[in-house]
Amino acid sequence: MTKDSNQIAAPKSTSTLVFGLLSMFQFIICCGWATGGLLGIILGMVALDKAATANEYYEEDPDSYTSKSMTFVKVGKIAAWLAILSSLFYLLLVLLWMFLPMFNGLAVIKGLFGA
Repeated sequence: MTKDSNQIAAPKSTSTLVFGLLSMFQFIICCGWATGGLLGIILGMVALDKAATANEYYEEDPDSYTSKSMTFVKVGKIAAWLAILSSLFYLLLVLLWMFLPMFNGLAVIKGLFGA
């Protein structure tokens, strides 16, 4: 695909990047303290939805959109997935920290690791 002066950024490509990075930075900076990781999951899901829409527009007419905008979509999707996975992991750890003491959590952990 050659660079044409008529090419524009794919719709929602920039917002995909912004929401993907916001979800990542929310987890890194806040560590999910106040939100328990839920905000990172929500922002990541929004980024993935916007990425799907941007991909649909791109697939309809690939020559109309710049490759840079599709790079934004790819980076936004990667950041969103990393944020979702890390937020889910953090949420799992919080739930284990909260509920394992109710069920003799130390014995469960020792049983899992054979200690």
